[in-house]
Amino acid sequence: MSNERLILQDFMEAFLNRAGALVERPGYGMLEAVLPDDLALHFGKSHFLLAFDYEVAGENQDSAFVTHGSNLLDITAGLTLEYGRFTRLFRPDTGVTPPRNLERQIMEGLKFLNCRPPRTIHQWMVDQVFYEFNFRCTFRSYEKTEVMFPVVVDSHSGLPEHGFAGLWKNVAPLDRSEYRLPRADEMPLPELYRKACREAGQTVQKLAEPVRRASSALMERELAKIKNYYDQTTREIENKRTNTDDAVKIARLEKQLAATVSDRRRREEDIAARYAVEADVRLDHLVAYHLPCVHIKLEVQHKDRAYNQIVVYNPYSHKIKEVACPECGEPTRVLVPGKNGLVCENEK
Repeated sequence: MSNERLILQDFMEAFLNRAGALVERPGYGMLEAVLPDDLALHFGKSHFLLAFDYEVAGENQDSAFVTHGSNLLDITAGLTLEYGRFTRLFRPDTGVTPPRNLERQIMEGLKFLNCRPPRTIHQWMVDQVFYEFNFRCTFRSYEKTEVMFPVVVDSHSGLPEHGFAGLWKNVAPLDRSEYRLPRADEMPLPELYRKACREAGQTVQKLAEPVRRASSALMERELAKIKNYYDQTTREIENKRTNTDDAVKIARLEKQLAATVSDRRRREEDIAARYAVEADVRLDHLVAYHLPCVHIKLEVQHKDRAYNQIVVYNPYSHKIKEVACPECGEPTRVLVPGKNGLVCENEK
């Protein structure tokens, strides 16, 4: 399949995923999608099989061949232009309830040092929001490359959710809620964005590394070429100066040598600038994922003082989530008594 077909397939897959469709790659050059109701209205069907290669389309009679000028691609392009920069998606109601062994999972998922075993005071289901900040990063060097990557942040704790995509891999989300639950407390969106930017900075560093290596290799190759050229030119000028006693000629050769050194420095600076890697990172769009979670209010006793701690159980990952330390904001699974509550070991 040509690079052009790959671009079309990636474009369609990215759009369908963002629009809340359930998308899979059943084979080479193919996409299979189950569409949410609002998207199905535009395409006239809720399920389709797409082929991005002419021969693959011929071998799969039920597929629709997607190429430039096809009606399906035109519809997608139009929807893409109209698609907002902010989207809310809801997980379908699956009748999730807290597990019976919740207290055991708390004890296995978290550690409370120098405390009595925690006691559950209250537990309840909430609508918890996870914000997916989708960043567009452009690397500029000897050539321009562009990548898009997401950073998901839990709005309740402010912690990054590295494995969040797996929770939605086989889900066709809705654009409206099927359940009525109290909304979990959220941090201000600007603060969540700042946390996402810090996480994005680490991702950009990782993405930039192969670009830097490729750029550095090309730069060293070009620097080696000009080194050979200027080294040879310098030797020739110095030999001429050594082999003459003519003061006028020596002065002219010294000026020529100084000009050569200056020109070499300028060429080296130009090459270094040409192969330097710059990254331009911008927020492209934002998606708010609504996920029912279990909040548990614990009472933790330390000597004569009782601490209250809210912990969160994710019924889809079947795990107790990490807690954000109230002092440093970092994730932790080990809590110890502090002056203002339970904190991580680094802040005790």
